[in-house]
Amino acid sequence: MLKSILGLLGRSCAPVAASLALIASGGTALASAAEGFTPTIKDMLSIQGAIERYRRGMDTSDVKLQATAFWDDAVILSPSSPTGPQVKKSVKDTLAPVVVPPQGGEGSPAGTPAAPPTCDAKAEKPATGWTLWHLVANSSYEFLSPTRVKHHAYWFTVCPSGGPSNGAGIAVIGPPGSYSDILEKRHGEWRFIERNIVLNVKYADH
Repeated sequence: MLKSILGLLGRSCAPVAASLALIASGGTALASAAEGFTPTIKDMLSIQGAIERYRRGMDTSDVKLQATAFWDDAVILSPSSPTGPQVKKSVKDTLAPVVVPPQGGEGSPAGTPAAPPTCDAKAEKPATGWTLWHLVANSSYEFLSPTRVKHHAYWFTVCPSGGPSNGAGIAVIGPPGSYSDILEKRHGEWRFIERNIVLNVKYADH
């Protein structure tokens, strides 16, 4: 009798746990290539935390915050130019402060130029600097093993201070792209081991 009750409870709790994991991942799609493995809520929160630290670090030009989303031996693949080929670099080289002044302005950490390409090129740079919002949508996850997960998402950028009114609240939407990543679990924490940033070249010159 006790075994029957415990079995029933186990079967009842399984879908609840799966639902909670899905909620923790922001309602995104989950898949698993690792037979018999189901991620925990802690797994999903840790994965989402890495994604959020990268995004927030980019928006605020906080290289140190971005770096906490990656393992030290991680690599980033990103376009060499809007229409150029993918270039593979270590995370340390990619996130190092660089100067990229396409319009004669000062560069900023993580390779963000003084006037991001998503801002109106004809607008004068605001005294407080450009503001860039980096938006990520439609994340999906495929667990390759209990310690490796493949993440795919779409992204686009918004420059709220880059419209024709130059900071008056009119935004400029930047070209879209996608991510195809691998995150790895070490010592109970998930971080990026590979981030592949793809720009949709169809919109690169718009």
